[in-house]
Amino acid sequence: MNSSEPSPIHYSRGFVPLLSLAVLLLTCFALDPAGDRPGGWEGPGLTLDEPFHVAQGIQLAGRVFAGDLAGFRRVDSQLIDHPPLGRLWLGVVHEFAFLAAPPVDPAVPYSIRCARIGSALLFALTVWRLGCFAQQSWGFVAGGGAALALTLMPRSFGHGHLASLETPVNLCYLQCLLAVAEPALRSTPSGGRATAPLRFIDPSASWPILIRVACHAGFWLGLALLTKMQAVFLPVILAIWALGWLRARSVPWLLVLGGVAAAVFLLGWPHLWSDPFQLAWRYFTRSTERISLLVWYQGRPVPDREVPWHYPWVVFSLSVPLGLQLLGFIGGLQALRSPRKFPAETLLLLGVCVPLLIFSLPGVPVYDGERLFSVVYPPWAALIGKGAQVVYGWCQNRCSELGRPRWQIACLLLLGCTQGVGLLRTAPCWLQYYNLACGGLPGAVRLGLSPGYWGDGLTSQLLSDVARQVPPGSTLQLAPVLYPAQCDELLRQAYPLKERRIRLIPRGTAAPGESVFTLLYNRPEYLPVELQTASPDWVSIRSCEGVWQAGLLREH
Repeated sequence: MNSSEPSPIHYSRGFVPLLSLAVLLLTCFALDPAGDRPGGWEGPGLTLDEPFHVAQGIQLAGRVFAGDLAGFRRVDSQLIDHPPLGRLWLGVVHEFAFLAAPPVDPAVPYSIRCARIGSALLFALTVWRLGCFAQQSWGFVAGGGAALALTLMPRSFGHGHLASLETPVNLCYLQCLLAVAEPALRSTPSGGRATAPLRFIDPSASWPILIRVACHAGFWLGLALLTKMQAVFLPVILAIWALGWLRARSVPWLLVLGGVAAAVFLLGWPHLWSDPFQLAWRYFTRSTERISLLVWYQGRPVPDREVPWHYPWVVFSLSVPLGLQLLGFIGGLQALRSPRKFPAETLLLLGVCVPLLIFSLPGVPVYDGERLFSVVYPPWAALIGKGAQVVYGWCQNRCSELGRPRWQIACLLLLGCTQGVGLLRTAPCWLQYYNLACGGLPGAVRLGLSPGYWGDGLTSQLLSDVARQVPPGSTLQLAPVLYPAQCDELLRQAYPLKERRIRLIPRGTAAPGESVFTLLYNRPEYLPVELQTASPDWVSIRSCEGVWQAGLLREH
């Protein structure tokens, strides 16, 4: 190597942190859902459940700031559909962001944009954590490739813009897996390239080592359980892995891990304190009482408990850029061939496959595309990084010139340029991304897959255009409406509509002659057939790759 050329250490120390910072800035610049701060970049429109998470998170944060434990418990006991950690995080970040960058309407009770900063921070942290792990495990290209892979997954990137619980639980899920996977690796030089074969904890290692790993993983499992229900996949994953690797020592190891997780979960959720076992059992079994949702699949509406077994596999296969999917397959191939020789890769692969397998079981409800199994994308990104390192090593063996750091950077830039097109084509409706295997979003629609998410097409630019088209003081209808307060929540955040005193009501509830305009977003399973396709009667349309996401219709 030319002595004047910077060493890999020079790059490895800065690439992943700089990428994470860039991700944070790019995400924070595109958070505005409905004209909260006019003149900035628009973010995804207001989605269905964001107002619940933000309003309730603010209530919890207010009790924390006041030091009111009794008040926190009282509020917490009224919000038992999810544990409090994720919402509390959104609420705390909202309060600081509201003071630092308030919305244009000072009378608004809360700002979805401000709360979305909480998800943006955690998404950037996930990118950084993932890149550091892969770099220390397999090399510089693996670290940069893993961090880039998660960034370039439009659906994960999109969830990083929403004030929802997906990004927090994804981080905790990844951290739990890495708490077990990291001891798999021997310490490597600061350059980030391993000099010896990777090896996991020896199954005969001393109990202090095994207990330390179990406590670390149990802590993150407890935090994941305090965030969202998807954490229940982790005990299954860890049990399968431990039985295969630790063998006879797996049972006490799992008991320690489960005990720590249970303690963190019970201590962190005050609602459970009055009757821990009964209330915890009720929380974990209440999903059987949930109202069924419809899913648009194979060109028709399907109840969520009757979705075909292949639905999660199809969505996962089509929701990651095609080149990244290939690298992920290469990265996981070693674990498939020799699970005992590659225990860290095997654990990550289990982290991807177990949720998909569970959602493939008959009667298990699955809906919202990738939302319920979004936890699989960070560990898959780690395997993509491993695959990138394998491919780079194969190329380097055939051309020693590729060993230079500048070629490593060039390869990562090439990966970003070729696989990042989806981010640009779908912005800001990243949750509608489908890869080239089905021809993008237009091809997915032709195959009968869902064309839209819960209202993220109702962007600030569209709402500003609607405000110009609809006469001041008039009534505007919204469809579909999934819960009674949905119109009020959207109007509360949509400053362009409030400024012109426009009233928003569910479609079909207007008095005769009262309304001539209807605002639509693309959820065909909840729309009449005549409104599932855009027509010349539509005054304004927001499209993604040529497929309408939201629009304004003149009906009368």
